[in-house]
Amino acid sequence: MYRMKKQASSIALIALAMGTSVANAGLATSLLWDDFDVLPNGHLGGAASFTAVIFNDPFAQGASFTLDTMFNSGSDAGAVFFNSGIGTEQGASISYNQLGDQSTNSSMDFSALGAESFEIDFLLSDQVFDIEVIMTSASGTAHGVISVPASMEYTASFILGDLMVSPSFDFSNVSDVTFNFNLRDSAVASLDFVATEIRLVVPNSGSMALFSIGGVMMTRRRR
Repeated sequence: MYRMKKQASSIALIALAMGTSVANAGLATSLLWDDFDVLPNGHLGGAASFTAVIFNDPFAQGASFTLDTMFNSGSDAGAVFFNSGIGTEQGASISYNQLGDQSTNSSMDFSALGAESFEIDFLLSDQVFDIEVIMTSASGTAHGVISVPASMEYTASFILGDLMVSPSFDFSNVSDVTFNFNLRDSAVASLDFVATEIRLVVPNSGSMALFSIGGVMMTRRRR
């Protein structure tokens, strides 16, 4: 029975991966994690939760962090909008804890995928700001911080091999992935940006494993 459940979860992930936009680039393949075109997200990251917090608002300008599934940038549908009033310091997060399917207790084997990095596409950002990724397994965490420049059409990349990893973290059993934008200790006031897509980059050879039951294994978090 347990083996049948694991195979069913694997098949579900394969179907998701085959249904995503897959872009070949040299020796790597980009699997669609979330392109913000539907709620709940049906791509590799599974359903997402969006939260925001105002750190400082000296002029009562307010701020917002919103998902727009109908936004069309010309080549892509869907985006998240981070808007801060003058002088307002806002932080925001997107969390995924239903990886690959719609089960709250699902987890993902990043080792089996041969995952190399996360990529986040920005249509625009009006100032330099920091992003953090936090990956959580049952026994530890991995995290890293990168900066996004003031730019148009920029792709930010988290190299998984560069993350700070706790001794007990397990890449083969990741239960949660969270992206934090405009961190409290380096918060930028009056920041605005638009993000349009998140992808998981894997080797081309790793992508072929998506077509076999043994290539990708979804597990259930033990309680």
